[in-house]
Amino acid sequence: MIAETPQQCAEWTGRAVVCDVLRCSTNICAMLKRGKPHVRVFADKDKAVAWHAGNPGGDFFSELDFPPEFEKYDNSPSQALQSDPRRPAVLVTGAGTKAILSLRNAEAVYIGCFANFPAAAAKIRAGGDFLLVPAGIFYLNHPEDLLCARALEAAASGGENAAQNALALLKESGRLEKFLRERPQNGAADLAIALNTGGLNLLPEVKISGDCAVAKL
Repeated sequence: MIAETPQQCAEWTGRAVVCDVLRCSTNICAMLKRGKPHVRVFADKDKAVAWHAGNPGGDFFSELDFPPEFEKYDNSPSQALQSDPRRPAVLVTGAGTKAILSLRNAEAVYIGCFANFPAAAAKIRAGGDFLLVPAGIFYLNHPEDLLCARALEAAASGGENAAQNALALLKESGRLEKFLRERPQNGAADLAIALNTGGLNLLPEVKISGDCAVAKL
């Protein structure tokens, strides 16, 4: 089942997969692929900053606005793949991390995107009820998240070429050109990672506790 509202996520008690294709989900996969021990995820910017300040020694990732002197990476998979693998990470974003933290009543929460599509589809196909959460329902309703969720649902049911069909629709939508205009520094490199089906084929699981969640393999 594909989530349509944040309220559905808050009430869900089964297993869930969060899809935030162009940034959050792909970035978590990239950080763990790089070898970071875990990614600490926050829905609230101020709480993320406070935790990071009190726990030095990690990297901070976000596309949100911060003062120029605040040292951070962008919410960027390409930057994540160049970061120090020994350092854990903090991540706070506009939609994806809100979607993750909304699922605090879920039995289990996984991260899905095109970059880990085979692993995510296999997990869903293995059985049980899953809520597929397009992170766009928390902010701006970008089409890529819903397309990915639909493709995972189709692939888990035995549909062939589900990811390729979804990517074809995404390329026709105009969304990728808009993304590149908005992100001239890292956009092209990030898209190459986010749209490479199976390029980061691991399945992060998220454990939620209090104001944050921890994603790890």
